[in-house]
Amino acid sequence: MKASTIKIFDHVARFSEFYPTIIHHESIMPGFQTKLCNVIKELALKDLQGAEENHTINKDLQASYQSYALLGMIIEWVKSDFKYSTKYMAEQLIYILSCKPISKVYQTSFTTETEQS
Repeated sequence: MKASTIKIFDHVARFSEFYPTIIHHESIMPGFQTKLCNVIKELALKDLQGAEENHTINKDLQASYQSYALLGMIIEWVKSDFKYSTKYMAEQLIYILSCKPISKVYQTSFTTETEQS
């Protein structure tokens, strides 16, 4: 996959007056972010149809994860006032998608009731 094949950031940039309004003022078009995420999810599900079968991963959950992650990138990009170029955003998406899964365990200060007893 090449950065030039990813067009969603070009679309958002093209409508750079619309997206900040929707991101910063969700009350203008309630549910728009959810609708956008659902469209991205449907596209991800179509892409996953041709992917190698992995029976341990639920494709619907995988598509949801990907769509919310992509929407998160878009939201942060819009909130930064389009700080980065569309090419940079596409490249970052490719790098993120090509990363190996996280294998580290993170420790938190959270303890359960059982651990406190």
